[in-house]
Amino acid sequence: MRKIILCNIKEIYKVSVKISAAIFTVLSILLSVKAWDEIMLFRQTGRMTIFALVPFVGSLLACLWVCILKKENIIFEKGTNRVDICYGDIMKTGFPARKAENRIVVIPVNTNFDVVSF
Repeated sequence: MRKIILCNIKEIYKVSVKISAAIFTVLSILLSVKAWDEIMLFRQTGRMTIFALVPFVGSLLACLWVCILKKENIIFEKGTNRVDICYGDIMKTGFPARKAENRIVVIPVNTNFDVVSF
């Protein structure tokens, strides 16, 4: 799991910023309708705890999304060219039953056992 997180740290950061921004947006909409006192947060420490927990929750959800739920990551993208990593069944990815989109599937085969260490 540690290797997966280290390989996807850039993507995790991007997703965690988006999730945190969404949570802060919902919180600001809520606070434009209700006051802190109406939400039962009378002390400054409770308010600061909420603002400190939002990036933490965003990072946790981003790790869950990128490392477990999302099965495709972009390695390189420039113009119309792009290299993706996809986890799962390669035949379903390369030859989808419902899409008529042209795809090129590369299946690497060699006689060596390749090891990549991070």
